[in-house]
Amino acid sequence: MNLSPEERSVLCSQEFFLVKRSLSQKLDETFAGLQHAWIEDVAAWTLPMEGIDRTRGKIFKGENYLFFPYTIMDFPRHFSREAVFAVRTMCWWGHEFSMTLHLQGVAMAPYVRDFNTRCSRMEKNQLFFCINDHPWEYHFGNENYRPIDSLNDDAINKHLHEKEFLKLAYKIPFSRLDEIEQLGKKVIRSFGDFLR
Repeated sequence: MNLSPEERSVLCSQEFFLVKRSLSQKLDETFAGLQHAWIEDVAAWTLPMEGIDRTRGKIFKGENYLFFPYTIMDFPRHFSREAVFAVRTMCWWGHEFSMTLHLQGVAMAPYVRDFNTRCSRMEKNQLFFCINDHPWEYHFGNENYRPIDSLNDDAINKHLHEKEFLKLAYKIPFSRLDEIEQLGKKVIRSFGDFLR
């Protein structure tokens, strides 16, 4: 093997992996805490369909979303061929936290007609609208998300009528991790304002 000094250092470092494991445990605890903090708010939501699980979240991890590890929690959640209704909270290592309201198929339909009115009730700071053709991307590149205030009504309405999904996301920089519970509560209430 022809290793660079950086590669050799990481391979030989036990500390790197111990820190990664410790951080992963703290992320799991943080996600569990967010779910617990959101239960009352989510229980009060009027939802567009039956079968949405709003009692327990699902946390999963991966090592390679665009080359970086991630931890995700879906809560509340429903995934089927006919519909997706989920709040997906994601810690994308090396990048940011994000919280996304993902509506697709029949779960999206009730929110298209009066989308602008619903959006006007939301917190606009760091609110992004997904413009991608595909619903399963979560990075904040210009081809995926745009600040909602940077898009005109025609662009938004075109997406809503041509695509079968709607994603609204908040971006939370790692510099604000010490506020994650308060920010998460603010986001979940903003999503609730959109859904009511």
